[in-house]
Amino acid sequence: MKIITQSSGLFLLLIIAPTLACDFPPSLWCSSLEIAKTCNVETQCKQYSYTPASPVNLALYFESECNACKTFIAEQLYKTWKELGSDILNITIVPYGNAKEKKWFGKWEYTCQHGQDECAGNLIETCAMYIMQNFSNYFPFIHCIEAQKWTAPADAAKTCAKNMKIDLAPITDCANGKLGNGLLHEMALKTAALNPPHMYVPWITFNGQHDGILENRALSDLLSVVCDMYKGPKPTACSKLYKTADRCYKNP
Repeated sequence: MKIITQSSGLFLLLIIAPTLACDFPPSLWCSSLEIAKTCNVETQCKQYSYTPASPVNLALYFESECNACKTFIAEQLYKTWKELGSDILNITIVPYGNAKEKKWFGKWEYTCQHGQDECAGNLIETCAMYIMQNFSNYFPFIHCIEAQKWTAPADAAKTCAKNMKIDLAPITDCANGKLGNGLLHEMALKTAALNPPHMYVPWITFNGQHDGILENRALSDLLSVVCDMYKGPKPTACSKLYKTADRCYKNP
């Protein structure tokens, strides 16, 4: 890495060699304090701010029995969130998808693309969000349900609740009652408000915008999409994407 400094009117060219433990390209050496320390350029990188930028906002519109949705949640969304955390990736999930609703005697009736099991799953996941409140609590539970690809969501919820020591009773009461009926209507309104309207699920927006090219990338490599979009210093998980080839350095 070449760093130019000025002293007594003269420009001095300093050649800073990275430590052998540094496995990052020069473009990333000042991207985070951790990398700067690893590459032995902490002093030279002091001019850079390591204050985290705003997180990338991702909204997922899905339905509980859509296999493509299940795959994305299990293989991309959950793993990327675990790698980066909510400070880097802020997630909103909307379990409704291609369902339809109509009001009948003061109550909403729902018809779901994959049948009543899917309607039940949408209700359970919506109620889990309401009852459990904190994203870091309800998202692992919803991930667990969606990861059981060939199990009806209601049955998967029982297994997940047991294994994760979650009290399922208030979630079930919500899903079977007036509260859940109204909460799922809110999911319907959020889905209907999409502009442009969704044409399929999973439908993904980044920072409030839908981009088909970004979405296609995200379906197979969400981590790289978020790392590229994040404006702050890249976390360690992003650095793994840019690892350089092995080298044999010459002796000093």
